[in-house]
Amino acid sequence: MNKTFTRFALCAITAFAATGAQAFDFQAGNVYYNITGSNTVEVTYATKNYNSYAGNVTLPAKVTKDGKTYNVASIGNKAFFGSKSVNNVRIPSSVKFIKEEAFKQCENLTSAYMAEPAELEENSFEFANVTLYVPELMKESFINEDFYHRFKAIIETDEFDEPIGSKTLVITEIFFTGTTTPEGKQYSDDQYVKIGNNSSETLYLDGYAFAETAFMSVDKQDYKPNIMADTTTIDAIYLFPGNGNEYPIAPGEEVLIALNAINHKEINPKSFDLSKANFEFYDESDNPNFQDSDNPDVTNMVNWYDYSKSYWAMHNRGFKSYVLAKPEVGMEDFIKDFKYKYTYVFTFGGNSYDMDGEGYKLPNTWVTDAVGLSVASEWEWNVFAPTLDAGWAHCGSVDHDKTRYNLSVIRKKNDDGKWKDTNNSTEDFLSDAPASMLNVTSGINNVNRDTRKTTRVYRIDGVSVKDTSKPGLYIIDGRKVVVK
Repeated sequence: MNKTFTRFALCAITAFAATGAQAFDFQAGNVYYNITGSNTVEVTYATKNYNSYAGNVTLPAKVTKDGKTYNVASIGNKAFFGSKSVNNVRIPSSVKFIKEEAFKQCENLTSAYMAEPAELEENSFEFANVTLYVPELMKESFINEDFYHRFKAIIETDEFDEPIGSKTLVITEIFFTGTTTPEGKQYSDDQYVKIGNNSSETLYLDGYAFAETAFMSVDKQDYKPNIMADTTTIDAIYLFPGNGNEYPIAPGEEVLIALNAINHKEINPKSFDLSKANFEFYDESDNPNFQDSDNPDVTNMVNWYDYSKSYWAMHNRGFKSYVLAKPEVGMEDFIKDFKYKYTYVFTFGGNSYDMDGEGYKLPNTWVTDAVGLSVASEWEWNVFAPTLDAGWAHCGSVDHDKTRYNLSVIRKKNDDGKWKDTNNSTEDFLSDAPASMLNVTSGINNVNRDTRKTTRVYRIDGVSVKDTSKPGLYIIDGRKVVVK
């Protein structure tokens, strides 16, 4: 055989193997996509070996790549083929086509959720194994479409009518104020956050992110370009680690993320033990004089970015706000493609100054939950689009309020036991609530929440008063009230 031809053939085969190994245009979260149009994508598989997915899969209606948002319009040929450990799939109404063998040989796929009928092929599913759940009063619409009669059963459910946030992870508590020492000094190293599963099924924390807003609710500026309608500007973002199904959270359960996962009672007897937290914020500090502590027994959150040169902490007066999100790109793409540079005019003492700054863009379509924070005496604006959060919670009523320490914002619960989530933190949260960890003797179990509340009244200048008998502007339980 001609040796030149042999070498050419081997090179061609090698090149084909290298380029053919990856079968997708991009990955967002744990889902693989091919771009099919100017604003549409199709769900696909990772490699020609198929078997690309596992666990419970929820497909989004939209994904973002290189700053551009696409509609998830179809599930491609053999997208989930051979994914034997997929148990459940949720398909958004944006999906109009489910193509050939999309879910073939998914032996353990027993349930699927669809809000609207998509066009099926005769071999899209292992139909006999799968129960299809559809919205109430919609069963007939599905049965009338081709091949839907082949499903094991079609069952109507009210799950599609659950309130916003009830199928997702939500922020259930933010303790940002810190505690006080026996000497009355401020101690902030014991900050923590809790995340809860507000759904009826086990979810996975893998790939979710906790982020802090760059802008403050007490300082409204005309930032340009104005991207607030569809984007939240952040200055810190930490991700839960995992490959998609490593960190389960059962329905109704919470996980605790500690700023420092240590027993703080050893430093401050009036604090609490966070050494058994589920996760820990940890930063590699550039400053040798300010090094972060790391508990080797507690899983670290993955730092994608934060503005600090040492280590990050939450604003302990409540000026920043916080989000839980599911990024649809990896860390490198996020850092490369989502930087936001802005300008504004700062006015002070009758003089104006041209200013600029930068943060990172977090698309609102990625956001699972948003919690606005502020303080009544200083509030100027909400830093979220109102579709994310129309209100704000608080600890204390005036800036530097010394009564804010040991207090937290804690999400309320509905009568059915679900956390309240109306996208209005004023209504959804109990402000000025005693921190839940103050009631825990050890670890993070048996959390008892004391919801008792004492009404506190201040004049607008921050002076505490006992009544509102005189007309004027007061701050009552964190809200400005005009008394006539």
